[in-house]
Amino acid sequence: MRSYELMTIYHPELAEAEARARVQEAEKVLQNRGATIASVEFWGKRRFAYPIEHLTEGYYSVIAFEARPDVIQEVGRGLSLSDAVVRHKFIRMEPAAQAEPTSGPIEPAAAAAEPTTPSNVSHPGGTVDPDGPGDQFQTQDIPIQ
Repeated sequence: MRSYELMTIYHPELAEAEARARVQEAEKVLQNRGATIASVEFWGKRRFAYPIEHLTEGYYSVIAFEARPDVIQEVGRGLSLSDAVVRHKFIRMEPAAQAEPTSGPIEPAAAAAEPTTPSNVSHPGGTVDPDGPGDQFQTQDIPIQ
């Protein structure tokens, strides 16, 4: 079994109690399909960074669980068909053992390299003008062949 997180955004017109009930329903559906629930978080109503389907806020929830990969497709289809769900996303979590480095300390090879100053940095088509503003550079005419 693999570790996943399910982030779901529910429609803002739901009452908070109804949104919490939908989160519990999603939790039960996962459990009925053999998933092991690690944690359930209800974040409440939050504003979106940008409008989604002409909405500016919604109820967020995150469910962390372990399940077989086929469970994701089944549950995802149900969430896609639900009118109460604005968006949902499954995130596959990496095992902690793979995230840690397995070798010794990393050698600071980059520290020994020449530091980059405006006078020695080259750009495609020109070099930085050390006397001018830092965001402009001198261009060179390159013949087109």
